[in-house]
Amino acid sequence: MEAPDWSGIEYLGMDEFALHKGHRYATVVVEPLRRQVLWVGEGRSREAIRPFFEGLDEATRRRIKAVVMDMMNTAFDREVRAQCPNAEVVYDLFHVVVKYGREVIDRVRVDEANRLRQDRPARKVIKSARWLLLRNRENLKTAEQAVRLDELLAANRSLMTVYVLKEDLKRLWRYRHVGHAKRLWEGWYRRAMDSGIAPLMQFARRLRSYLPGHPGPLSPPAAYQRARRHQQPHQGHQTHGLRLPGHRLLLPENPCRLPRKYAMNRKFAP
Repeated sequence: MEAPDWSGIEYLGMDEFALHKGHRYATVVVEPLRRQVLWVGEGRSREAIRPFFEGLDEATRRRIKAVVMDMMNTAFDREVRAQCPNAEVVYDLFHVVVKYGREVIDRVRVDEANRLRQDRPARKVIKSARWLLLRNRENLKTAEQAVRLDELLAANRSLMTVYVLKEDLKRLWRYRHVGHAKRLWEGWYRRAMDSGIAPLMQFARRLRSYLPGHPGPLSPPAAYQRARRHQQPHQGHQTHGLRLPGHRLLLPENPCRLPRKYAMNRKFAP
């Protein structure tokens, strides 16, 4: 593995992955702009990842501006804040979408199937549509699957609502103009709360807690954008990044796993 040039590293990406079936995990740390693996270690606790930070000198740790990670891993969050005093903690959209699929789409699918117990053919269609609803439309394998998805959504208003709002939520991280992104979030949250769909409303409230508490002017993170100018953009993919002054960064990509991942800013106390 090529030794990294720490003098130019300002952003980190962290993610956990399973070593074997069961509950054995390891952690990978990458430089997200260059997509360079910096460190891999067994475990996902604060103690497990601490050797990575202890191997950095104080100047390097202070230079780190943002670290992107899974929203659910509080160990990563706490250790980064303890080791990198100037770093923003950033949450990637990949895990947000996975959580949305599990807690909203799948929950609504089960609820709708239970509601249709007396209509056995309709219930069977909904029960068997789990992966069809969770998979991105562009990842459907056949034209028949696309037709089946369209027919399912047209026939069930609740499933249509949560599916469309999932796609709209992903758009939030792709906006370059901050005013548009802000309006999209406000409209998305309003539609979620007006839907009357309990799992969707609960998810929207929880997600809102990770956003800045008070509206304010948004601006591009200049240092991140300057760094991105030196990188080759991915085909068909634009570079976007936003932040709220005084709040945590929102970065567009987290390549800890795969290229198409985004980041969610987390609120902190002023």
